[in-house]
Amino acid sequence: GICVQTSAGESGDHGDDGDASAALRAAVGAAEWRALEAEAELQTTILRAEQGREAAACALELAGARAAAAEAEATELRDTLAAISERWKAAVVRQSKEAREAEHATDRLRKEAGALRAELARLREGIAK
Repeated sequence: GICVQTSAGESGDHGDDGDASAALRAAVGAAEWRALEAEAELQTTILRAEQGREAAACALELAGARAAAAEAEATELRDTLAAISERWKAAVVRQSKEAREAEHATDRLRKEAGALRAELARLREGIAK
């Protein structure tokens, strides 16, 4: 009876070991699965971060390009405005010069007209005598 009991006890122990071993294997499997899931989640997070970084770099590059284009446009507008301003100043100077020349010409013509009137008056006097 002792052998049977021992045999049954050992058998029971082995059965418990088998159950414990299966439970342990299941727990290890579940832990490994959770580790794989965590690894996959980490990789996904890393990938998203890299994509976000790339998107941010692209956005930064685009913003830089837009800023450069705006700066170039502003420079072009400033240059155009400066050129227009220079042409306007030159036109004002030219018109002022032309106005002064016209004034001098008008003064000369008035003097000539006065001289011609005086000469005409002398001629009339000469004819009248």
